[in-house]
Amino acid sequence: MFVSVETATAIALGALAGAAAVAVPRMRAHLGLRHALHADARALEAGTFVTPGVLPALRPLVDQERIARLLLAAQARRLETLGLGATWSRGALEAYDHAIASARHALWEFVHGVYALPRDVKMRLWQAGYDPRPLERLVLEKAVFERTDDPYAGALLPRRPRLSVVHRALRRAAAELDRFEAAALRLSASPYR
Repeated sequence: MFVSVETATAIALGALAGAAAVAVPRMRAHLGLRHALHADARALEAGTFVTPGVLPALRPLVDQERIARLLLAAQARRLETLGLGATWSRGALEAYDHAIASARHALWEFVHGVYALPRDVKMRLWQAGYDPRPLERLVLEKAVFERTDDPYAGALLPRRPRLSVVHRALRRAAAELDRFEAAALRLSASPYR
């Protein structure tokens, strides 16, 4: 069967347009996620840190919050650089596992610090509007701050984790840290400490 040059060109252009119609939205979604990760990392780094007027019992916890915030920003930056393809190399999976483990550890230390506060300080913190349970649920939530199943499984190019879920979790964790900071500021502004 003989196909004319015009027909072959039309078929090739149609196939190319179809592939572009699928690839362009995927590329836009990946770029959007990359920009969101970058913006969140910058926002986490630019958080307002308050130590001077804070209650003495809250100062170690404010320092832990600062460390958790900086670690979350570093992990968001690390996730941003890993790439957004459907598969990752084993090195990228190891970097992801390290980033997730570091973020989870920092958040868990912060939550533990809140629960370890003296009862009266903890009650004042809760009255000022901070409850650590949402952050604790976030840290313990399935498939969020979990490491990959097995980066050394038989796959040559393992599938990457769902970064959009992790990105939303990092944003929620940052919002919870902001809530703590606002409550700590409310307590420090009180004339009766």
